[in-house]
Amino acid sequence: MAKDSDIKVFTRRSLHELSKNNKQLKDIIKDFKAYKEGYKVKSFGRDAPFHRPKPAAELAELMHVHLMNHPKSKILTAAKITDPYYLTSDSFLIYSKGFFNPKYYYIIDYLEKEAHSKVEDMDYMRWLIKQAESFRKTK
Repeated sequence: MAKDSDIKVFTRRSLHELSKNNKQLKDIIKDFKAYKEGYKVKSFGRDAPFHRPKPAAELAELMHVHLMNHPKSKILTAAKITDPYYLTSDSFLIYSKGFFNPKYYYIIDYLEKEAHSKVEDMDYMRWLIKQAESFRKTK
């Protein structure tokens, strides 16, 4: 399989700053780029869109990938499952991709724990959508 070297990953400024002192987050961001380039990254599980609030989350292409090897994450699936769709946790990396260039990705947030509860907050979801829309207007 040919790997895609045109992939670019951007991070929200505060996450970028946090990653300077947080090796784990820095590694997750690096792994995310490799994952989007086509490499298998064992620490990532289900990668899925958000559907709520409709239609804004879908139009903003707001996505999340479950983080499987995060020490603070509660793993929600059995260990023997290998299909990424069934690999879920309570830790997410939330992102969107470029509108003009779908090889550009924007990491908006990193939820270490209780991610499912956090995304039930519609004010938080609207904030994520606003971040994604702002990125997609330029990329």
